Amino acid sequence: MFASTRFNTLCYGMIALGTLVSLFAALEPFYTAGYHLRFSVLSMGLLPYLAYGIPVTLFQRTITIVAGVILLIVHAGSVFVVRVIDPDNLVNGIIYLAPLIITAFLLPLVVVAWRQPWHD
Repeated sequence: MFASTRFNTLCYGMIALGTLVSLFAALEPFYTAGYHLRFSVLSMGLLPYLAYGIPVTLFQRTITIVAGVILLIVHAGSVFVVRVIDPDNLVNGIIYLAPLIITAFLLPLVVVAWRQPWHD
């Protein structure tokens, strides 16, 4: 029971951090007046964490934690490149394409999680 609680805390913590990364990606500087929230970037950024939530609840194995760490690192890295290193070149589409590719790589884990029995 204790290991399951630690597993859930770690995985849901990664989902919470991913939500913050998605929010950071969606906040676009708006001249010198403040920031503009781009809902399309926010929804695309949350897509991999929505897909990751399925294996977290149904498939509690080490591979789920590893997939979550890789998901968080790759997504945070792509957001860092677009928002911090090269903030003026937003036309390239990495901000939309990276979460979509990450979600595609998570789909086999989602399928394996769905094929697990629903009872212990």
